[in-house]
This record gives sequence, C-alpha cells and structure tokens, in this order.
Amino acid sequence: MAYMTKKILLMEDHENFRRFIGVFLSDYFEVAAAKDPLEAMAWIHKGFIPDYIIAEANTTETGAHKLLQHLQCTGMYANIPVIVIGEKIKKTELDQFTLMGATNYFQKPFNPVFLKNYLLQQLGTVSQ
Repeated sequence: MAYMTKKILLMEDHENFRRFIGVFLSDYFEVAAAKDPLEAMAWIHKGFIPDYIIAEANTTETGAHKLLQHLQCTGMYANIPVIVIGEKIKKTELDQFTLMGATNYFQKPFNPVFLKNYLLQQLGTVSQ
C-alpha cells in the first residue's frame, strides 16, 4: 500500500480492540501494537519510532499516564504526538493528559474511520 511510510504505535490492553484497530489502521500505516507502557517503550527502544502513538487511558499504572511519563522522561521521544483513547474521562484527567503531552482524545466508542482520517490529516497523507 502507498500509506506504509508512516508508523503508528497502538497501546491498548484489550486484545480484541487492539487487534481490530491495529488491523484497520494497517491498511494505511505501519502499525505496532503493545498491551502496556513497557511493551510500547520496548518497541521504541528497538527502533520503531512512531509518527503517532494511540494510547488507552486505562489506569495510571498501565495506561496513557504511565506511557506519557516514560516519553517525557526520555526526552528523545517527548515530541511524539499521542492520542489518548478511553471511556468517560473527566475534564481534570483530560487536562492532565494535555499537560503530560497528549495531543488529542477520542472517547470510546468511536468510529475508527474518524481516527484514521484524523491521522491521515495530521500526518499529511491523502486519504482515498
């Protein structure tokens, strides 16, 4: 496919959702999938430097909070844009994600086409 030049790292602890979104996005991007922040950072340290990260909000220990902390601490990866996905996140949590470096938020359930189109637009790729 012509879209494979951009890389997406998908961090989601629910295996079925991770597979669904990963397979859907793989038609447009090179996708690596991780179940938690440690696995996500392992992808990055092995050389998979994503153009965007999609991270499940989940809890502070296993979700986007922890991944954003890791990214900020490394310094080298702090500028990778992160989209947080989750269910019913409070405004204070959204503000905290933004302060930690998240660039956008998608609330579950959402249409994966909207996510794909957002990524294509942000990454300067034309959707057909």
